[in-house]
Amino acid sequence: MGVAYRGAPADSGYCRIPHTAVCPAVEHTGLPPDIDSIVQMPAVRMRSRIEKGEFAPALV
Repeated sequence: MGVAYRGAPADSGYCRIPHTAVCPAVEHTGLPPDIDSIVQMPAVRMRSRIEKGEFAPALV
């Protein structure tokens, strides 16, 4: 598992969160609306890339 952060070096002072906290492949229930919108952004990108054949999720 990785740590999601927006393209900044780890020592930049940006807040970093565990990847699973926003991963669209993980089922999230009861998230506050502001966090849910953060999860939805990569979910839309991921679905688009799957449909274009640019990304194949790992089979678990």
